[in-house]
Amino acid sequence: MKVFKLSKGYLRSFLIGYLVIFVIAITALVIHLVNTRSDIKKTALKELENISSLKESDIINFISEEKYKLNLLVSSDFFRKELVSFFMDNSKLNQLIKILYQIKSIKDLENIVLIDSTGKIIHSFYLLDENYDSLTIRLLSARLVPESIIDVFETKGSGISYFFQFPIIIQEKKSNRLIGFIRFQFDALTYLIPRFEHLEPSSTREVVLLKRDKDNVIYLSHLRKVSLKPMTLKESTNDRICWDKIFATSYCEFEGLDYAGTPVLGILRKIKHTDLVLFTKQDQKEIYQSFKTYAFHVSISVILFLLTSGFAFGYFIVRSKLKMDKQEIQFLKSQELIETQFKTLIESMNDSLFVINQDGIIVNVNTKVIETYGYAKDELLNKTIDLVCTESFEELKTRFSRIIKSNGYIYETIHRKKNGVTFDVEVSAKAYTVDGNYFIL
Repeated sequence: MKVFKLSKGYLRSFLIGYLVIFVIAITALVIHLVNTRSDIKKTALKELENISSLKESDIINFISEEKYKLNLLVSSDFFRKELVSFFMDNSKLNQLIKILYQIKSIKDLENIVLIDSTGKIIHSFYLLDENYDSLTIRLLSARLVPESIIDVFETKGSGISYFFQFPIIIQEKKSNRLIGFIRFQFDALTYLIPRFEHLEPSSTREVVLLKRDKDNVIYLSHLRKVSLKPMTLKESTNDRICWDKIFATSYCEFEGLDYAGTPVLGILRKIKHTDLVLFTKQDQKEIYQSFKTYAFHVSISVILFLLTSGFAFGYFIVRSKLKMDKQEIQFLKSQELIETQFKTLIESMNDSLFVINQDGIIVNVNTKVIETYGYAKDELLNKTIDLVCTESFEELKTRFSRIIKSNGYIYETIHRKKNGVTFDVEVSAKAYTVDGNYFIL
């Protein structure tokens, strides 16, 4: 019986081990897929960062080149003399306009604007809605007069313009004095916006130009997913952590919804020396498409393997269990048969037969014992053998040791019946073991 119990315990342990392996395999699969997705994300962001960096370099070079050329013009002796003369005496406007018109034509400018030191617009080739320039007034109020200003704004002409604005400063005895500004205005849709735009026919990658306006960001370039004119679409920055971060750190990795509500990965990069931001992005669906296919196939393969192994193992367990049950039934029948035969054998014997354990306790007797000694069977079972012996129990223990050590042991002694009558007996004893326990017959 013990053999079968051990087998069942082994199978139970084996089943628990299989379940542990199943859980570990699924956990390892999940970890692998999470790491793979993370690597794909890092690769996509790196590619977007490279595109963004190249675009930024191209724009910075373009702006620096334009700024350098215009700065040379503004600082040239002849042109500076004319500008200073005008700002000191506005009556000389006609003479300056001829020069400005030539510059406008040569450089293909959209407009040239002259602004005095209070922010009042004193010349423009186009009629403007306001007499004072709000950007200049804001800078003057903050006491900020940078060497040059670059900005993009909406106009009545082409729709979007960008400009370079330079201060005109004269030296006086004790300090420098600001006397005005000159602004060179270009058509952004012709010269600036195309440099930002990045569209790939076979990809959802897109680069758009943004500008912050208080609590909003304004999309300045053409958009791929919606049919809107530049500077039409605005988004609030209140719920976008990345928008606030970009103006503090100049760089931010973005994961969220784009202007069309599509989940994207992107890079926000602030262009140096401007308030303009490049947003380089790609749809997450495209980025993770290959991963989804890979994850599906790998997951199905692993799960099918585990399930197939589980079914095969389960079939093995059931077969083993049925086989063991059959063997156990056969064993029980055999044992029952042996016990019946043994009982028949000892009952048919003419000699008295005692079965005692190694502690001297009677565990079985035959009918001849009951007839000879006068005890009922229940009166003998679970009693020590000294009940029918005249020897002390200590002497009997010594005999037990000899019996266990020898292959067989025969000796003469005196036994006692229930009524107290003693009689001589010859004892033939032999020891055997069952499950590691000694018994004496």
